[in-house]
Amino acid sequence: MTDARAVASRFASREAEWIINATAYNDVGAAEENPLPAFAVNAAAVAILARQARQVGARFVHFSTDYVFSGEKGAAYVENDPPCPQNVYAVSKLAGEALAMRAGTWFIFRLSALFGTTGCRTKGGGNFVEKILEQAQAGRTLQVVEDAVCTPTFSLDVARFLRDRLFSLAPGLYHLANAGPCSWFEFAREILSQAGMADTPVVGIKRQGPVPVPANSALASESCRRCAPGARRCPSTSPCAAPGIITDEPDSPRQEEFPMIHDGASAGDWKGIVLAGGAGTRLFPTTLATNKHLLPVYDKPMVYYPIGTLLLAGIREILIISTPEDPPRFQQPWATARDWACAQLPGAARPEGIAQAFLLARDFIAGRPVCLVLGDNIFYGDHDFLRRALQRTTGASIFGYHVADPQRYGVVEFDAAGRVLSIEEKPARPRSPYAVVGLYCYDTTVIEIAERLRPSARGELEITDVNIEYLRRGGLHVEILRRGIAWLDTGTPRSLLEAGSFIGAVESRQGLSVACLEEIALRMGFISARDFAQLARQGPDGPYYDYLRALAAEMER
Repeated sequence: MTDARAVASRFASREAEWIINATAYNDVGAAEENPLPAFAVNAAAVAILARQARQVGARFVHFSTDYVFSGEKGAAYVENDPPCPQNVYAVSKLAGEALAMRAGTWFIFRLSALFGTTGCRTKGGGNFVEKILEQAQAGRTLQVVEDAVCTPTFSLDVARFLRDRLFSLAPGLYHLANAGPCSWFEFAREILSQAGMADTPVVGIKRQGPVPVPANSALASESCRRCAPGARRCPSTSPCAAPGIITDEPDSPRQEEFPMIHDGASAGDWKGIVLAGGAGTRLFPTTLATNKHLLPVYDKPMVYYPIGTLLLAGIREILIISTPEDPPRFQQPWATARDWACAQLPGAARPEGIAQAFLLARDFIAGRPVCLVLGDNIFYGDHDFLRRALQRTTGASIFGYHVADPQRYGVVEFDAAGRVLSIEEKPARPRSPYAVVGLYCYDTTVIEIAERLRPSARGELEITDVNIEYLRRGGLHVEILRRGIAWLDTGTPRSLLEAGSFIGAVESRQGLSVACLEEIALRMGFISARDFAQLARQGPDGPYYDYLRALAAEMER
């Protein structure tokens, strides 16, 4: 870990998309006497890994500690509270945070009072839970600090959170802790209670010793709670809300998984709209038989791909807008999703432009921010760009993509500093090569803006006019999609064929399915492995469900 050459050699023959640093030197007392090992592991090694992540283009995950705070706030700390470390160990961890930020894309998670099912070697072979139980079983009277507050956090909850939610998080700094601050004394009492040893005598003592530690280093995890879709609240009555202290099945699913996250709308209360209307005249005569958004793109209906984009961002409340005769046609493809997403399928009047969607969806949006995706747009690659956009609570976010024929699209123009100067709809002489893709994120003012629009020369309520109004108000954010992201528009026979060929090539090469809604639901934590396996078993024979069944069997192994 502390040898840069050794680390580089480990990656020489490997391709890494993620580098997760789960190492730490956490003997607070020993660090005070000899700082070098603490800084070697907690700082120097972090710099080596961050540099390696940047060189190979991997995302870097690093864990820090609540001890970076002084403990004098008197309430739970949030991410933007200023750190003020009180001991050598805490200084080394704060230095590690700064060095982790040298990675191109980084995630830093501060943890608090971590405990698990196995001990920590640097602390004599046991964590706090094990030591409390060991002393109780030996018949001793326990002496536990009562004037230091923390947020006890179960290591398996952290692991499960990362497994189920990491892909939906925007890069940045997060506090990751179970719900409910408590003192170490209260934590010890809860451990003994859950272990059936509540009558063990426990005496509260004051903090003592040569190493200063925070009086109250509790962490507030609101950011992770907002970014975690669909998790359930733990109906715990314990003072420290730390379930699963004693478990014989550490990998078994638990309904109270990560209780810091409670019921609430996905991805920061966002709602999603898939616009699947229109006559599809450019695809005649194929669209005389069916809605174009149900045409196959390789092995799935076209509409699966934009739905998958919303789900991967954590949006589960989705409205599909189509023409009046089409809603029944969407029922069957969407039927399997009803247990893990909320879909509505209204008809629409004669299509009058993309911005009409917000007027039709007024009741559905109901004062929430909304993400609109066009039903014939496919996005392949890292979806972090959308997750970052969903972190914004005001204004609008749109996305620019370098194209060879910008005159076919809405075009966004930038100045030398990257500030937006103008947006034009299908200009004859484009001012930039960046097209605005069919994916738009708006705050709650979008309906008010849409209501004021007037039809354009072609008789439509233009989405470009919505974006121009946000630009006029100073609330328009534009992000350029990098080269590693593919944007496909499937509105013509040629582009439909090209999209199918692209998806087919990716799936054949990787052996993985693109926009498989059931798999996305599983990976995002919307459904359990058990429910996923049941869905797979119930499906008919064929490549799609054969893939699901193979995935279910692999998980069981």
